[in-house]
Amino acid sequence: MVLDTEGAVLPQLAELVPVLLAAEAAGDTTVTSEPYRRILIVFAEASGPLRCKDVCVGVGLSTEANHTEGMRGKLKKLVGRGILAEVEPGLFGLACRAGAR
Repeated sequence: MVLDTEGAVLPQLAELVPVLLAAEAAGDTTVTSEPYRRILIVFAEASGPLRCKDVCVGVGLSTEANHTEGMRGKLKKLVGRGILAEVEPGLFGLACRAGAR
């Protein structure tokens, strides 16, 4: 479940709760881990799609190549699980918002 720092479900991610619960029930603790929750919070607070460097800055990492490449791998993993969508090459957004376009 995606929670804010006080433990409340973020309303912006309410549409993702079923997907995250299914991942958790299937034993996929990767996407429900703290680093991935931080990434999803960045997307929830964003007004639109983001690039890897934007996400790195949002979670408090530098934009050096090693950080952006690691982040790209995480974002692609979230795309593969249907949580994020790659709306155009290198540009990622929440799948629930991308489908509403």
